[in-house]
Amino acid sequence: MISKKHVCLFIILLVCVILYKGEAIDNTSPVTVKTYYGPLYEKDGIEWISNSTVIWLNSTDDNSGVRYLHYEIWEDINNDGVIDIIIENRTINDNAPGDMNNQTKKISVMIGINRECLHKLEFYAVDWAGNVEKHGFYLIKEWNYTLAFNVVHAPNGCVFGSSPAIANLSGDGKLEIVCGSDEITNFYPEINATARGIWRCFNYNGSILWALDTRTDESRSSPAIYDIDGDGKLDVVGGTTSGWLLEAINFNGTFKWTFPHVTGNATGGNYVWHSSPAIGELNESVGGLEIVIGNNPFKNVWCFDGDNSDGIDEGFSLPLNGDGTSPYFPGYPNHIGYEGIDWDVIWVFNTSGNIISTPAIDDVDNDGKNEIVFGSADGKVYILNREGLQEWNFTTGGAVYSSPAIADIDGDGYKEILIGSTDGKLYCLQWNGITGLQEWNFTTGGAVYSSPAIGDINADGFYEIVFGSTDGKLYCLSRNGIMLWNFTTGGAIYSSPALASISGGVLEWPMFRGNEKRTGLYSGVGGKLDIFVASEDKYIYEIDCNGKLVDKFLTNGRIRTSPAVADVDMDGLLNILLYDWGRENASNDTFWCLERGVKNVNIIRVDVIPPVTNKTVLSDDVYNITKETDIWLNATDAGNCSSGVNYLYYEIWHDSNWDGIVDSMVKNVTVYDNTPYDKNPNFGEIAVLFNLTNGGINEIRWFSVDNVQNREAQHTQKHNVIVGMPLLTITKQDSNDPVTPGSYLNYTINVTNTGSENATNVIVTETYDSNVIFISSNPSPSSGNNVWNLGTLSVGETKTISIRVQVKTPLANGTILHNYVNVTCLQGVKAEAWENTTVTAPSLLITKEGTPEFVEAGANISYRIRIKNNGLVSATNLIVKEVYDSRVTLVYAFPMPSSGFDTWTIPVLVPSASYEILVRVKVASNVSSGSIIVNYVNVTCDENVYGEAYAYTPVVSEPPYTYKRFNGSVVNISSVGNYVVHYILSNTTIDLVAIDNGSGVNKTFYRIFKFENGWKLLFDWREYTGSYPYKPINLAELGILYGYSPCGKYEIEFYSIDNVGNVEQIRWNDVFVDCFIPSSIIEPIPYLTYSLLIQIKVNATDIGVGIGKVALYYRYSPDNISWTEWMLYGEKTNNFTWTFNANQTGYYQFYSVAYDLLGNHEALPNSDTIPKAYCKVYRPWDVNSDGRVNAEDILFVLAHWMQTPSHPQWDERADVTKDGIVDVDDIIEIIKHWTG
Repeated sequence: MISKKHVCLFIILLVCVILYKGEAIDNTSPVTVKTYYGPLYEKDGIEWISNSTVIWLNSTDDNSGVRYLHYEIWEDINNDGVIDIIIENRTINDNAPGDMNNQTKKISVMIGINRECLHKLEFYAVDWAGNVEKHGFYLIKEWNYTLAFNVVHAPNGCVFGSSPAIANLSGDGKLEIVCGSDEITNFYPEINATARGIWRCFNYNGSILWALDTRTDESRSSPAIYDIDGDGKLDVVGGTTSGWLLEAINFNGTFKWTFPHVTGNATGGNYVWHSSPAIGELNESVGGLEIVIGNNPFKNVWCFDGDNSDGIDEGFSLPLNGDGTSPYFPGYPNHIGYEGIDWDVIWVFNTSGNIISTPAIDDVDNDGKNEIVFGSADGKVYILNREGLQEWNFTTGGAVYSSPAIADIDGDGYKEILIGSTDGKLYCLQWNGITGLQEWNFTTGGAVYSSPAIGDINADGFYEIVFGSTDGKLYCLSRNGIMLWNFTTGGAIYSSPALASISGGVLEWPMFRGNEKRTGLYSGVGGKLDIFVASEDKYIYEIDCNGKLVDKFLTNGRIRTSPAVADVDMDGLLNILLYDWGRENASNDTFWCLERGVKNVNIIRVDVIPPVTNKTVLSDDVYNITKETDIWLNATDAGNCSSGVNYLYYEIWHDSNWDGIVDSMVKNVTVYDNTPYDKNPNFGEIAVLFNLTNGGINEIRWFSVDNVQNREAQHTQKHNVIVGMPLLTITKQDSNDPVTPGSYLNYTINVTNTGSENATNVIVTETYDSNVIFISSNPSPSSGNNVWNLGTLSVGETKTISIRVQVKTPLANGTILHNYVNVTCLQGVKAEAWENTTVTAPSLLITKEGTPEFVEAGANISYRIRIKNNGLVSATNLIVKEVYDSRVTLVYAFPMPSSGFDTWTIPVLVPSASYEILVRVKVASNVSSGSIIVNYVNVTCDENVYGEAYAYTPVVSEPPYTYKRFNGSVVNISSVGNYVVHYILSNTTIDLVAIDNGSGVNKTFYRIFKFENGWKLLFDWREYTGSYPYKPINLAELGILYGYSPCGKYEIEFYSIDNVGNVEQIRWNDVFVDCFIPSSIIEPIPYLTYSLLIQIKVNATDIGVGIGKVALYYRYSPDNISWTEWMLYGEKTNNFTWTFNANQTGYYQFYSVAYDLLGNHEALPNSDTIPKAYCKVYRPWDVNSDGRVNAEDILFVLAHWMQTPSHPQWDERADVTKDGIVDVDDIIEIIKHWTG
């Protein structure tokens, strides 16, 4: 019999044997070491390699040995800084192809990357025992801080703890963290005192920079950090719970101000400020920024002036009681302080529920002004304008503890509001300044206390929304409210998620809701985001953009605070900060600073493009230079992942024996980046400055090499270095410029030797313009009239040549004289110069205008002659000569002619001046119609300038033209052909207007007919003179005056005669005086109507101008006794048919009003108006009168089943058939009219 004791001894013995043979259980992961063979450059933690660099991965395991090694290479395919495409994915098994290590259980892999730019290499090994090497991102404790023992968690509806805020408060380049807590009444060694509550400011390494007694109770509000008063220094703002105080704290941990103002301690508050403050610009006229925060027990939101330094009460004045307390702040036992000095309340907005939600500040309706958005325990989401007045509210199905997130998630120009409710839904709302709407909602399995965060999570170019629920899930929704994924934790999520780039940053999510305005929007651009969120299962989670777990970290207790994310120690790795409620698990609450570590993940920049070096020669002639000429070599590294220039190398070769071939290297220099010879201070760029000092032919050879040994192809360039040569300059000046034709023009030529040697055999050659004549020069030319041999020109010497020429005449104004000169010398140096001279002469413009445009025989023509000098010099002795048409005689001229009757002399006309002559002539009376009167004029002057002009006037024999002008309303209606009838009102008058373009109108005649049982003549031809109603003509009154009806059709005939006897053809028009009122009738409609939609048709007629529109009016009565006022239902200009929507059962009366095109209309309806149609809308089967016939109506009938009028609960609506009993017939009637 084997006992249990023997079995235990056997097992112990077996374990000892295994241990003795070295075969203990393997629970240690393998280790992979990465090394480089070939070019490698490292700077500030960044690695560059070339395409020739070999990457070695060497995996070892001290126990069971390496089974396989896996690696992936990812690439930034589009060079946007985001690594997005996997280009290699391999698993190498031990001693399989690809394993370069021939030892068993060890693996070595050789990798090369040939493509340029940003890559990620991630790798890990797995041993034979199944242990996987840690790789990728993971969460690890950087430091933690144990909070004090006494705490109160979630009292009196206070759901959340304080979330940290991160900023560089100290100015030391590192970041500090400020946070409150749930601690109450402890001894705090940080302040060496006992206090009810405390604010702590941590250094990046977990030490305390400063701590501050709240002077009241717990600091459960989440602080915000921002410069609230514009003094250039950061401030901290937070609320206390259960304390009384809202506190603004200086960057160094001293109070800036509190509300209420406190001089001693003020404890025992009613959990006042559990909401967290938002900071933003609401009123530009108020100094500093505004602070908005929700008040829990008083159920309102307060707005404070962040800057009280002006001592001015700039908003709402908080009322005070006689003892200094305030009815707006009940229960506070002390004097609250003085507004505008100790604090400044801008406004207060009241709701009907406690406010835990943190407000957000943003311009939600795109009007250029910020609004305030928050939730309340009364179930509503409120939007206030910047003055604290409500713009809109939306009611959810539960209390709103969640804080809003705001962004234009769908790109429509208006921002959406995302917020959760305890009814389990996340709501997407929009307010455009006029209308508010719910765009969508999403239902979770629990209450939504968590506040949503918005960001382009998956880098697809669109916003996503993430938030938690008490069902334990983290949800990610699209901008349309469609769930993309969810992730399940082990507990309820009250925490609000924080977003951060997977490539890291500095201040990714620096405070609760991401920013001081508390909008919950991740403002970074580009790249995928990870989500950090805490759960009541004690874990802090990192979730990737696809909803996969990156890592999680176990704390000491459940978590109801929200993480802030930043690289607080500036080591390139993100930190995640919050505290837990570990006190509930026999520990203390703990403040955690985690680091998102990374292992076996390398970001590698592959540089395959060599540098580029450009040479710049600071000389106009880049080949022929002097030893003083500066030469620059500027090397930069090209490409998207350039490693920078490492060194620039150059050589200088010289033609030492002057045979035209460079043969001796006189200098070679290697200049490294940012060494003394590098003139460019930028990293990775080199600039070198030098001169060539050897005369004759020199050659520069150069190239650059970058930090991963990419070498540029060698450049070469030759230069001729001139040492001790003359340098000639030549200038040429003219006088005068401008010049007139026939005058003299002088040129002055200066030749100077600015070089270092004398110039010999100096030859100056002048090229004259063809429009000048050589007169003389000093000195005289050496050859011809344009070549001078100046002999030797010493260093610094100048020689002058003066030339005199005459300008030819005549020349047109604005002619350019081009003169050119050059100089040469025996040493091969030359120079040249140009001088342009403008010729100015008078420019005479003469114009002649005749009026009228057409003339009758025997009438006058007036001519206006204008002469203007548009030149730059005066014109002299101008002669203006007029040539008259033989068929006219001179009547008048001003000024009088200087000679005869057709010649004027003008002594001088200066530039821009004008001269005007007026002439009037008379056309002979026997000139036939169609002739053209032609008058000609010209002008000359002593400067040989000439101008001329013509005027043409046709002779016509045209009668006058008479037309009607209506004064008042008129409608013109055409019928057959061009026949037009003018419809007018009785008060519209008519003028007869006659015009004549020749001799003028003499008289106008007219007569009028009235159509009344045929045409009747009112009066025969008479002159259009006299007074009303004859002039202007009022047809209605003339009709009455001559014994006829004022209304109806008239005919006016008329003509005019001009001053030379031309008689206009008689013209006529029909005019209809419309005094007639149109009429309309409504076609009968059934009195008893069972539909809410009633077809109404109106027939309208008019014997005058015609129907312009018809208006339909109606009124309603529930009992056929009391009626509403008549109401306009609509107007139509044609097809006078309406589908009238009755909306409810009852009695309806209808009335139509017809209008003609001139505005005559039927009488408008009033209380005594008799309707033109009426009906009763009767729908007994719509029992509950909700506009639908469905199951609701059947349920109403069933509630009164088999009742008769004698029943105490009788309701006649249930008796659909009105047969005195509620039975199956009533239900059948409902079914017959079913709408659903």
